[in-house]
Amino acid sequence: MKQWQEYRTRRGLALFAFIGFVPAEVAVVLVSMLLFNSDRPALVFAYCWMAFFFVASRRASRFPCPRCGKMFFLYSGFSSYSMFAKKCVHCDLPKYAGEERSS
Repeated sequence: MKQWQEYRTRRGLALFAFIGFVPAEVAVVLVSMLLFNSDRPALVFAYCWMAFFFVASRRASRFPCPRCGKMFFLYSGFSSYSMFAKKCVHCDLPKYAGEERSS
């Protein structure tokens, strides 16, 4: 189903942003020390990567439920969420269920 593929893409990007930070930062530190003899480019890169992680994880957590259209994992805004929920916190649609959004 297209909606669940979108969720997998969002989740994968957030996971990549989380896991990929340390290896990417180490690589940038090494290259910036070799090329510029400074770690400032690595600091800028770290801030940019943190922003990337924030946006990617927020996008994953705000995935709309295919059935009710509300946020699948969030009760409201930033207040309360469950990223490991097995069903929609609003309409109880099981994760990866084949139901389409009702209009």
